[in-house]
Amino acid sequence: TFDGSALDEKMAGAFVETGVCAKINGRLLQEARFEGAAVSLVGELRDNGDTLQTSDGVEVRLVNDGSCEVPAGGIAEVVGVRQSSSSVKPIRATSFGEDFHLKNYDGLVELMNGKYADKF
Repeated sequence: TFDGSALDEKMAGAFVETGVCAKINGRLLQEARFEGAAVSLVGELRDNGDTLQTSDGVEVRLVNDGSCEVPAGGIAEVVGVRQSSSSVKPIRATSFGEDFHLKNYDGLVELMNGKYADKF
């Protein structure tokens, strides 16, 4: 677990500068290779925006210090820095509304990080 210090700021700065982050789901968030990485997760926001149920159904805690405005609910993309296997510090949150197919998106994420990883 990171303490929100220099590494978090470096990863957040790298994302802001390049716009590059790993598009993953909750299962992939648990992998050590994403430790401290800038990641993008899509899912349903719950608990007034404190939790994201990812496209594959995994609950991820959003560790928000107030610097990122996260919608209270609905489907959204949360870009942030992986804090632990089950938490992310959000940098940006974008609402996708209510009409978004999470299962289709999750299938794409699995292909992007699996069979077709070399294409992305």
